[in-house]
Amino acid sequence: VTLVDLDPEAVAEARARVPSLQHDRDFAEP
Repeated sequence: VTLVDLDPEAVAEARARVPSLQHDRDFAEP
């Protein structure tokens, strides 16, 4: 799935989750 296939609202929502995903990386990394 590419960004082009996603709806504008889905892209905006995904961007809003980026900071949270980066913050959770601390748990994923050893």
